[in-house]
Amino acid sequence: MSSLNASQPFQFLISVFRVAGIWNDHISWSFLQLFYLVVVQLAFFVSFFLSMCINLAFIESIESITESLYMTLTTVSLMVKIVNIVMKHKKLLNFVKGINASLIQPHTEEEIQLFRRAYKNFNWQRNTFFGSAYFCLVAALYSSAIGRDRLPFPGWYPLDWKNNERYFWIIYGYQILAMGLSCTTNAAADLMNGYMFCQIAIFFRMISKRIENIGHSGYNGKELPNGEACRKLLGCIRMHQFVTRLANDAQDILTWPIFVQFNTGGIVLCFTAFQMTLLSPIADTGTFFLYFLFMVCMLFENSLPCYYGNEVIVESGQVLTSLYFSNWPALSMEYKKHVFHFMEGLKKPITPKAGGYFTIGLVALASIIRGAYSLFALIINLEN
Repeated sequence: MSSLNASQPFQFLISVFRVAGIWNDHISWSFLQLFYLVVVQLAFFVSFFLSMCINLAFIESIESITESLYMTLTTVSLMVKIVNIVMKHKKLLNFVKGINASLIQPHTEEEIQLFRRAYKNFNWQRNTFFGSAYFCLVAALYSSAIGRDRLPFPGWYPLDWKNNERYFWIIYGYQILAMGLSCTTNAAADLMNGYMFCQIAIFFRMISKRIENIGHSGYNGKELPNGEACRKLLGCIRMHQFVTRLANDAQDILTWPIFVQFNTGGIVLCFTAFQMTLLSPIADTGTFFLYFLFMVCMLFENSLPCYYGNEVIVESGQVLTSLYFSNWPALSMEYKKHVFHFMEGLKKPITPKAGGYFTIGLVALASIIRGAYSLFALIINLEN
């Protein structure tokens, strides 16, 4: 039987976090690591964020406000994610260690294929997300380089870039570095949210599959004796308790970044759609394409945790259903007692929440889109 590394899809994201200075493989941080963290964050994240915030003070028209706010709010969400990763660093290390625990590892080739199919789907989503994000970045750089009358991203800088071409290219180069690193880190942080819920959902699915087999057959197709059935059920119960703790840890790590993302995501979608109404797809192809790709990225960003959060809800609920599919009528009274007590513990559903308020699921995604459309309609009326 082939082996499986449960943290394999997470390794690329860890590499991105290392470049941004926000990941350490050890619990404690060395002086050089902290120094690198501070320098990178101040030079490419904090300074870039402050330039956009200061720029808001010099804006008067609603068109310019929405043009600047869509990126400023996205950066606010990114800063929250970065702070959260650094502050919850120890819990993230424990989560990565937990998903590789021997108690919850797959035993058969069929179970390994269950993980690999999910990882293949997640890797496809990762590549699509990063591809869309980089296309969006290239579109912004292209539209700015052609006209040279605006920066790729709104911001205030203490250089007269409008009247000095040399200053323009200096700031242009800085924005390439700052936005490139911000874009990559933001996408990696969003994918981390989805990955953690994806991993938990797979574990719950594997538990359900194992419970369904109890009493019917073992993994080799033979009948299971009552004593073996009880042993396998107790093993599944221990697995469920362990995975439930992982789910609670994941919610504790992700709750506030996703809460901020949900609250800013609808506003950003609205402002992006409004900017598209001000442009012509033919006359302003580069800028229009930029906003379109940015909207796609924002939808993807909010869809990932909602989709996989919904998978956690569905798969954890399926564990209770799987008990009915086991051959419990033909098994011993001891087995039935274990089933009864397990079912009592399963009455409380596992529902990941953002900030303790919003259930992280498809309903939340629908609410974000509905709120974005309502705000969009209001801004259109104000503009008219």
